[in-house]
Amino acid sequence: MLFVDGKEVDSYAKLLKLIKHSGETIKLSEGGGNWSAAEKERGIAQISGILRKSFKKNGQIDPSKRHWISRFENILMNSTTEQTLYDFKMGFYDLKEDAKFNSDLFNKAIKTLTAMANTHRGAVGYVIVGVCDKKASADAHKNHYDTGWIRFGSYFVNGIDKEAENHEKDTDTYFTKLTNLLKGQPISDRDKDFIGRNIFTIKYHNKTVLIISLSSGDEPSMYDGKYYTRFGSNLDEVKTQNMLEFIKRFA
Repeated sequence: MLFVDGKEVDSYAKLLKLIKHSGETIKLSEGGGNWSAAEKERGIAQISGILRKSFKKNGQIDPSKRHWISRFENILMNSTTEQTLYDFKMGFYDLKEDAKFNSDLFNKAIKTLTAMANTHRGAVGYVIVGVCDKKASADAHKNHYDTGWIRFGSYFVNGIDKEAENHEKDTDTYFTKLTNLLKGQPISDRDKDFIGRNIFTIKYHNKTVLIISLSSGDEPSMYDGKYYTRFGSNLDEVKTQNMLEFIKRFA
């Protein structure tokens, strides 16, 4: 229903309730043994018919977008156990009426991506903009912009829509601003190219979320002439005495 029929869950509460009692309606042959193909098809049809009541048609017809919504939820779930490779930002503007774009925050986001890429060969780091990891921050955003948030696990999806509308006209203008700022970042051409090709927005329950990622290359990534690594949420510059061990990660 999610991927073939292009539907999405309309009510998780209703879905859980239907799942809880669905087994009561499935009739199988008695006496044990293997299920026949006909029984499997009949059981699938029965359970599908029951659960379909909690789904609705998904307005998004692009399969890649549906794919990324699932990946986005996986990122949120995985980030609780792999904090080194994930970072979340409410946005790039402070919560005040005359706020200016926080260039330092954007610079740190790109620096963080290089540190994530330096975790090990093959590592992929993500900076997700439009998500709060604390309810207090989500509530502050809600009060400032008079808009709600969507909870997923321990995260609060606030989106970048209101920030973009208030400060940059719309999300397209906001997106263009960030891609232009990326060009001036003190990182390698390889990293600029990768980030530039892997920065995009998705719609999550009518909230626009910005996803920025960087994968490690054959060599460590530098930011402004220095190497950084990330432990939890902390960025550490690689010291000279640790450089040999650090380089071995990419040998």
